[in-house]
Amino acid sequence: MKSVKVVIWLMLCVMVLSACSGGGEAVETNASDADTSQDTASEEEADTEEADTTESSEPIELNIGWSGDVAHWDPYNDPTVHQYVTGYLLYDTLIAQDLEGNFIPQLATEWSFTEDFTEWSFKLRDDVTFSNGEPFNAECVKTSFDRLMTETLAVSTEWKELTDVIVVGDYEVKLIFSGPNGGVLFNTAMLPMLPAQYFAEVGVEGITINPVGSGAFVLSDYEKGQKMEFTKRQDYWGDQSDFDKITFYIISEGTTRIAGLQTGDVNFAYSITPDQFAVLADNPTFAAYELTGTMDQTFFGVKCDEFPFDDVRVRTALSLALDRQELVEQVVGVGDIATSCFPKGCLGYDESIAYPARDVALAQQLLEESGYNGEEIVLICPIGWYPKMQEQAEAMIAQLSEAGFNIKLEMLEPAGYLDARNVTGEYNLFFTAMSQPQGYPNVFLTQRVENDANLTGYVNEHLNSLIAEARLNADLDILQGIYAEVNQIMTEEYAPHIWLYQYAPLSVYNADELVLTDEAMIRDGRFHFENIEWVGGN
Repeated sequence: MKSVKVVIWLMLCVMVLSACSGGGEAVETNASDADTSQDTASEEEADTEEADTTESSEPIELNIGWSGDVAHWDPYNDPTVHQYVTGYLLYDTLIAQDLEGNFIPQLATEWSFTEDFTEWSFKLRDDVTFSNGEPFNAECVKTSFDRLMTETLAVSTEWKELTDVIVVGDYEVKLIFSGPNGGVLFNTAMLPMLPAQYFAEVGVEGITINPVGSGAFVLSDYEKGQKMEFTKRQDYWGDQSDFDKITFYIISEGTTRIAGLQTGDVNFAYSITPDQFAVLADNPTFAAYELTGTMDQTFFGVKCDEFPFDDVRVRTALSLALDRQELVEQVVGVGDIATSCFPKGCLGYDESIAYPARDVALAQQLLEESGYNGEEIVLICPIGWYPKMQEQAEAMIAQLSEAGFNIKLEMLEPAGYLDARNVTGEYNLFFTAMSQPQGYPNVFLTQRVENDANLTGYVNEHLNSLIAEARLNADLDILQGIYAEVNQIMTEEYAPHIWLYQYAPLSVYNADELVLTDEAMIRDGRFHFENIEWVGGN
């Protein structure tokens, strides 16, 4: 009976999680809404539209006001939203997910697994080429998965039980695992496929500088910290985007991204707060799109192996001194306070597991008992990654000072922030956000907790054993119990993260030119920009 439950979960659980996570909601400010119906045009109308497009000499461009830059161009070693979003343009994966969370073919046409879930077979498309002309085949899949076993990578942590990749034929591969792995489909849907010959020639350094994928676009221009430009491939095997070119202009401040909309320099502005959008609310040209149910939560990462946060009383005091509700209502303007480590809609969420309410007096008492006496604490924060990062950090520092914390804020450019957080560990606290893709938390738990990618120094062997057990399990009921215990431990220990609020990012776009629907999104709230519709003139 257990194997039957496992099979049912592998096929259906993503649909259950999708129902929990919700979708996006477009808030049109136009007096007369644009027609977004899917009625089929007559053959004559279609011919006319095609002729008009062909005759036009002006390329159709999507210009995006974006919040940050990639660390580099190796998609296996940069687990940031900037890499995920641009990676969808450059690369394909073996499988994908539709809006309802169902797994659907992409580079793989079909897949199967053994009863014990230790062998997974994938049959592949035979009509795909990479942007350099190299054909996609089973050797490319082997090259991609072999990296997970032979290199230390940000994404390899979810594949610890992968032991072999067997080329069965030119267009068929088999993955061998040391034990059952409940996250294979989730993780495969997020793993870009690499060109085998090109990777053999240039290696990691080559793809880090000059990425080559089988996706619908190529990287045509890159100015670090300034812009990322992608040009459409006319020979792409799949559906063609409406856009000939998609350019991400890296603009750290939300107000500046809004200004770019007003001047026409961009026609899409990502990650905007409601008060920033207010300046455009009465302008019928612009519309807002709210990404609800993203399962994104902001948090403090805590250096747990150094004074003062090596003492659980200091970590507890930090959480008690925070006024999360004030932060959401008066600074951010949108979101729900985080009650525990796992957001609503995520596997393992339990409403009975919750942080205590704000209590400054108790926080002061705990600090006094711990021996902390106002020593300086360094909080690092990336510039521009999320709306009002500095304002949020400053508001929380003011709240924490009421309990006796002495915090120094360091606003860092993304590259410096990532270096301090992931390489040198030179911080006491870091401020960021994290999504739980598809409501499946093991990617985050494996990377950030079990493998301590952010150098927090927090070690809990029982917690790590639970994370490893979950990775080898595919029974939904068992997973819920495991993750609930994980959630309980991390919430009670206030380690290695202290969670702040769950938020729904707002994006603003030119509704005279673009139609933005749920089809332009994936379930974790990140855009497939190539799927946005163009309705503007040339």
